[in-house]
Amino acid sequence: MELVSSREAVRQSNRKTTSGMMLSPYHVTELQVLKRSELTSDKARGQVGVGVRRAAQAGPDRDWRCLGLKSGVATRQPGMQLGEASRLFSACTMDCCLSRQSYGKNNSSFRVGDQKVNRLNSRRAACWYMSAGSRYSLVVRNRTVGRSTKYGQCGVGAYCLGGCDPQFSFDLKSCAVAPTCSNDDFKFNSLDGIQANTVYLGDASKANWVSEGRPVIYDDSVMLTMAPDTVGTLLASTHYVWYGKITAKMMSSAGNGVVSAFIMMSDVKDEIDFEFVGADLQHVQSNYYWQGVLDYHNSANLSVSNTNQDTHTYEIDWQPDTLTWSVDGNVMRTLKRSDTYNSTTAHYDYPQTPSRIMLSLWPAGLAKNGKGTVDWAGGLIDWNSPDMTNGYYHAQVFEVSVECYDPPPNAQVNGDKSYKYTSLAGTNDTVEITDDSGILASFYATGDNADADPNAKQSQSAGPSATSGSSSEPTGVETVPAAPAPARQPVPRPAVTARTP
Repeated sequence: MELVSSREAVRQSNRKTTSGMMLSPYHVTELQVLKRSELTSDKARGQVGVGVRRAAQAGPDRDWRCLGLKSGVATRQPGMQLGEASRLFSACTMDCCLSRQSYGKNNSSFRVGDQKVNRLNSRRAACWYMSAGSRYSLVVRNRTVGRSTKYGQCGVGAYCLGGCDPQFSFDLKSCAVAPTCSNDDFKFNSLDGIQANTVYLGDASKANWVSEGRPVIYDDSVMLTMAPDTVGTLLASTHYVWYGKITAKMMSSAGNGVVSAFIMMSDVKDEIDFEFVGADLQHVQSNYYWQGVLDYHNSANLSVSNTNQDTHTYEIDWQPDTLTWSVDGNVMRTLKRSDTYNSTTAHYDYPQTPSRIMLSLWPAGLAKNGKGTVDWAGGLIDWNSPDMTNGYYHAQVFEVSVECYDPPPNAQVNGDKSYKYTSLAGTNDTVEITDDSGILASFYATGDNADADPNAKQSQSAGPSATSGSSSEPTGVETVPAAPAPARQPVPRPAVTARTP
């Protein structure tokens, strides 16, 4: 394997948002771990492929290097933001630094360019170095650590609301605080409680769900639709859950490459999943993650009757020490926190931070996606499949219920309205319950400057109103109307992890 040269010049933009965050043109498609057999140097054996590249004042043909070793190549993917690239970067560096066979003879630190990174703090330091406007970019492909998720870092507006990761933002306050858990039963017979992500500014009293894509109301359910040339539909709860029982009554979509999901995801990327691969209607996949670090041993298939033709009730019972996945009242899988202890990092790789409920339908089987993701999803999507109805694939959600549990005994409780992080560690003992407000004045505002609004005299949109569907939709369909685009509009992308078999 030869060193790969980039054939595309990488420009340093130095473009700042109102929060002071440095945005970057760096983009990454995926990562791929270097196998030991591919590392010919004795000094290099056992390392994962982590690398950096000096971009400023560099020509288009400078080598991409992996700590002076052989590496793959990172290429650009239009639309990928810095937070996504930095998450891939940080997870990969974390894996390398925490490896017992780290670079050289000293496994306590390594260098990212000219920056020495301590072993235990490598994840945060590497990402901070990049997010602060550094001239380094992720280089190596790595399919087993790191992943790309929506948002990630606070820029302005919607980027600083649900899904904003404080670990990869300008500071801990850049992300708006998150609304606390609310016991509720959601019946989807109208769109009154759903706001488009181009409208929602953090006021959970005005919306129960935030939508991306095209949700429609039909037959006392919300349909998550996916037409050709779209990325599907996502509904995310405005209230977070910090331990509780979450139930969804739904039917999945069907078809190769089509994936439906009912998941919990925190802003630091703790995650609990029910995922439905349209090519396998006799199983639902259960999975969990801690801070976005992939471990494919965490996944397990659960047997169930036809997920597309039969309505099932899926339940996540999430407690500080145990986690169970149930289908139709039957416990199918149990995870104990004690079984997730990581002796290398001395922490529990267990979902433990306030999370949003997410319901989504997304196209895993696109030709532009990685082969592992396409294979996992059952192959490429057939946009002429009989599984498409009225021009789109769809999953149906009939109701969602939430039962909130008490916060853990070590919780910092100084109010009851919002969750916020007090440390970059992103663990359950660094979450505080406060009375702080997470409502932004405009799409120019941030958690640091929630009142920023250059158009303060102009009235804000009151939210979506019901409209009837077009003739191509089933009778009785109701949709979320389009809203004027904000100054910085989020890139619609289902917040579901790319997978490999």
